[in-house]
Amino acid sequence: YYEIGVQDNDSLERNFHAEVVPPELKRLPMNIHIDFAEVSDHIGISGGVRDGDKVVLDPLTEKKITMPYLREIFQVAIGAPRGDRMSFQKVINFIVWLKKNGFNIGIISTDQYQSSYVRESLTQQGFVCEKVSVDKTEDPYIGLRNLLQDQRIDLIKHELQEVELINLQRVNGVINHPPQSNSTTALPCLENGYNSKGVGKDCADALCGWTATIIAHAEVAKPATK
Repeated sequence: YYEIGVQDNDSLERNFHAEVVPPELKRLPMNIHIDFAEVSDHIGISGGVRDGDKVVLDPLTEKKITMPYLREIFQVAIGAPRGDRMSFQKVINFIVWLKKNGFNIGIISTDQYQSSYVRESLTQQGFVCEKVSVDKTEDPYIGLRNLLQDQRIDLIKHELQEVELINLQRVNGVINHPPQSNSTTALPCLENGYNSKGVGKDCADALCGWTATIIAHAEVAKPATK
């Protein structure tokens, strides 16, 4: 979790350790989702790749099928410092920096809130962008749940992401975060920042977003070969 605003000289890339990502993963097309939260005043950014396939059992046919295996590469949550606001330009700069540092950027998706400027700017610089919402239906989260249940996704160790996923609730057919009084897990290390308004879902939405675009563009399941 970082607090980066318009008025400071900080940047996302200064806090990102690209050298720890293996070259073989950097070469794979990495989809990125940027979640501009409407309520919590935070931005969640996550990226991941399709790293081969995995054989799983189809619960409908009880036959073995081959499905995509996904791997999360990074996850960040950004908040604005007190008295400042979040910088969309610094988010754009971060994506451009990733490409310059050898990452094979695939689809960049954003939610619909405050995202037009970012998509337009990135598109003008040659990136492929899509508008993807994980809030209108529960389908993207059902896809993420299936990945987790089939153990077809390797997540990085990220405390905030884990807490958000644990606290997600289904409300009127939509996956949402609980109010602060209903959250099951506290975040004492973040009480002066992210957790001041309760557990959100910006990181969870960012994770769900890129997995949804990879699934949407992946090949359909095929029978497993012996």
